[in-house]
Amino acid sequence: MPNIKEEYLLRPTSTPEQINFISQFFAKFNTSNGANKKIINVEPLYYVGAYAGTEFLTYAANKLYLVLNMEYAYLFSSGVVGEFINFLDETNANFYVKTNFSGVDSAGANRFNNDVITNFYFSRTTAAANAMTWIKFNGYRITLQ
Repeated sequence: MPNIKEEYLLRPTSTPEQINFISQFFAKFNTSNGANKKIINVEPLYYVGAYAGTEFLTYAANKLYLVLNMEYAYLFSSGVVGEFINFLDETNANFYVKTNFSGVDSAGANRFNNDVITNFYFSRTTAAANAMTWIKFNGYRITLQ
């Protein structure tokens, strides 16, 4: 797939937030100062399905994901509150955590919690054991040099 340049990511349908986010991302990562600071490839990525086994779990120093819209669901065990998903930055350090603090309903049934993230980037994700069930990702896979 050919490299998509910044000006082609900004479309007439882009929101002001998307325009600011994409411009900031390219300003930060499209320099040649330091390792993995030059964008060499941008390709669209759309995925819907099971979270287990996805490419989002694996870290590579030259890979980032640019999120326009991401939804994910996690199922927590009966009575357990606080299961989470971690988002790691370009250095593979944890920099953002989303936690499910919903409880179990009165019937004792498990609940799915769907969260949505927009205008965000990460290198990989980790989640509480057996917590993540489903993910929908709409954005771009970025390759750095």
